[in-house]
Amino acid sequence: MFEYTFLGIKWGGELVIPFSTATTLFVVYVVLLFFIFLPLAVIGSLGVSFTRPFKDVRGFEKFGKVCEGVKSFIVQGSKSEKLIVAALTLTNVMLSLIWLLALLGGLGIFVLNTGLGFFGLLLAINFLIAFYFRGRVEQALKKYAETVHS
Repeated sequence: MFEYTFLGIKWGGELVIPFSTATTLFVVYVVLLFFIFLPLAVIGSLGVSFTRPFKDVRGFEKFGKVCEGVKSFIVQGSKSEKLIVAALTLTNVMLSLIWLLALLGGLGIFVLNTGLGFFGLLLAINFLIAFYFRGRVEQALKKYAETVHS
């Protein structure tokens, strides 16, 4: 039924899915790598926000202790602290998705109908909001770490 050739996939003698040039394969490769590293980048940026406040606090010299401190902060924290952590996580995910849309638009895979200016503005606003929540989370974690080990 289907015939696989170096030009693409043929069906009934006609080329149905062409395999394009090396540029197309490179773009697919870059997009796949981006999808693989996007979750790692989100987790990494959140990890830095959650572990940085503990770096100068006695009793949190080991990474395991820091992880326990962050977990207990999230579980035992007040409702406003939990909302700040959730907002930081959401803004980091949104920031990564906007970067993904900008990358796909730049590569010509995704058509930006509303223009690049809108996405630039959205990216700037989201970056400022993420920066604000990162600072709030770091302040709350620093205060929590100092009260736990004082």
